[in-house]
Amino acid sequence: MKKTRFAALCMAGAVAVSVLTGCGLDKNETIATLGEQEIPAGVANFMCRYQQSTSDDAFRGYFGDDVWSQDLYGNGSTMQETVKTQVMESLHEMYTLQNHMQEYDVSLSEEEKQKISDTAAEFINANSKDALKEMGAEQEIVEELLTLYTIRSKMYAAVTADTDTNVSDEEANMRAYSMIRMATDSHYDENYNQIAYTQEEVAQIQETAEEIAQELETNPDFDAVAKAHEYTASTGTYDADDTTLDEAVKTALDGLEEGVVAEPVVTDNAIYIVRLDSASDKEATEENRQSIIKERKDARYDEVLAGWQKDDGWEVKDKVLAKIVFRNGFTQTTETETETETESESETETETESESETETETESESEAGTEAAAE
Repeated sequence: MKKTRFAALCMAGAVAVSVLTGCGLDKNETIATLGEQEIPAGVANFMCRYQQSTSDDAFRGYFGDDVWSQDLYGNGSTMQETVKTQVMESLHEMYTLQNHMQEYDVSLSEEEKQKISDTAAEFINANSKDALKEMGAEQEIVEELLTLYTIRSKMYAAVTADTDTNVSDEEANMRAYSMIRMATDSHYDENYNQIAYTQEEVAQIQETAEEIAQELETNPDFDAVAKAHEYTASTGTYDADDTTLDEAVKTALDGLEEGVVAEPVVTDNAIYIVRLDSASDKEATEENRQSIIKERKDARYDEVLAGWQKDDGWEVKDKVLAKIVFRNGFTQTTETETETETESESETETETESESETETETESESEAGTEAAAE
């Protein structure tokens, strides 16, 4: 069971909001229930709007200002609804974990609690009042979310602590290869129209494949040989359970010794020229070992979580969730920009104070002059 697990808040950056439109959401409203436990809307709202704030610039740059109302994944849901659904699933996960902390003897130390409080304060101080208001970010709400993130991290470690991490070299082994893929089904013309190859063209491609294979017997430079025939070479690694390579290609690679180029592999839509570069790529093998361990831990974690969540009474209040509305007003700002803005505000305040003092002095001198004249 794959879940979207949002990363903890990145406190280094800051966001600004160009339009402050207000929100009709009461932070203390109940947005979901977990049995008798009530989940506050403020936490869900902040989590949603924070996700928006970190993506707004990039998404709008690619997809336009109405990105959050678009169905980018073609699943019948807008981007806004997709994020809101993922956020509620994530909150269900984290509040479930919070309720089962004692079973794994998990708790937060005073030092961790202080760090959470300090980090939340840093976040509040790093952002403008308008941006914080638009996100619904308050010290207690940010602390609540950071607490949930911390609990999730500690619970994941506790739940997966007894996972079998012994992965044999054979299971982890990754073999490295070089490959040239020559399509035989179709190609695109200069106007990006897909054109099917004729039988004569396919026959020519097959001849070229034979030529390339022969050249590679004396010239090991896959890139150079491929470019000479207007093709592109690629490299990769695979293991015994790989499902991305065409089965015929994988079979050919499995039968090769290091440095040997296979006979052209013909499939329904392409011809492949492949060479086994390494029977065991050390770096890729170790990465695969860690990936296998991570998959085992995720499977264990998801199994335990699913057991806890089965018939646990989780219910989302759709009418309250509907009040969370994304607005395209967030812009990421750099520390330099933030410092400049702060300095500018400070200078403005200083100038205002200076002007005020000057006016006061002038008024005092004027009063003093009037008194002197009167005397």
